[in-house]
Amino acid sequence: MQQQRSGKVFICILAIILTAVVWSVCISIQQLGVANPVSAGIGLAKVMLTDSPYEQIQQEPAVYVARSDGAEKNLIQCMRKNGYSCVPELAVGEDWVFAKGNLLATVHFQVKEGYSQWVVL
Repeated sequence: MQQQRSGKVFICILAIILTAVVWSVCISIQQLGVANPVSAGIGLAKVMLTDSPYEQIQQEPAVYVARSDGAEKNLIQCMRKNGYSCVPELAVGEDWVFAKGNLLATVHFQVKEGYSQWVVL
């Protein structure tokens, strides 16, 4: 009787954990386009709670989160750090264009509630 009860408790706990993981992945994908909720959460926490102006939360495609205040300036600094320069005449709407030699990178730039997001394509 005791084994049967502990088996049910284990299954309930496992179901709760699985539900929480699936829920957090879905929220992370919906809000940030990133399937790793741990990376997204740590990046957002660093940006919101420390002096870090931006954090990369995914490698390919590169996804960054940043503070919403001064996000444009921080984006340009981040891309300069990676060897790119801004090409404002090629920008269209939320898509910014950066050049590194003859290589062009498009950055989808969005300001959301409390943070900004950059996706480097």
